[in-house]
Amino acid sequence: MQESSDKVLEWYQAYKSGLYGYIYSLLGNRSDTEDVIQSSFSALVLFGEKIHAIRNPKAYIFQVARNEAMRLFKQRGTPVVSLELLPNDPSDGRRQDKQKEARDAIANALSILPYEDREIIVLHVYEQLTFHEIAGVTGMFMAKVVTRYYRGLRRMKAFLENEYED
Repeated sequence: MQESSDKVLEWYQAYKSGLYGYIYSLLGNRSDTEDVIQSSFSALVLFGEKIHAIRNPKAYIFQVARNEAMRLFKQRGTPVVSLELLPNDPSDGRRQDKQKEARDAIANALSILPYEDREIIVLHVYEQLTFHEIAGVTGMFMAKVVTRYYRGLRRMKAFLENEYED
């Protein structure tokens, strides 16, 4: 059991930051995000030796956390999108202002998308999961994931061109 707990701790250290940003982008609430992450890793510890059979821990952990977030959605209603905690580039103030404007524009563009398209874009762009991994996390066929990804990008591009002509 100790070896399994050590493995889960190793995964926690490796994936906590990206997982936190992803789950927060779904829930929009720090407290709920922390609860989902805690319960997800607690569940993994309870798997015991079975965790050694997990071939792609990142995708599996994202799937476990997503399932927990979906449980909250059913209790509370429609999910939201927030890019507040996704990675950004710390640099000089002027550049940060432009980045904030760009992040706000992207958040607005993402907010017009159906939830499933938005989630796929966040997983692929920000969490760098492959389409195959996203299919595993979401339970969708890979062709559907790819279709939703590119359709979402086209909608975002059209929105951004219309709203931010500069």
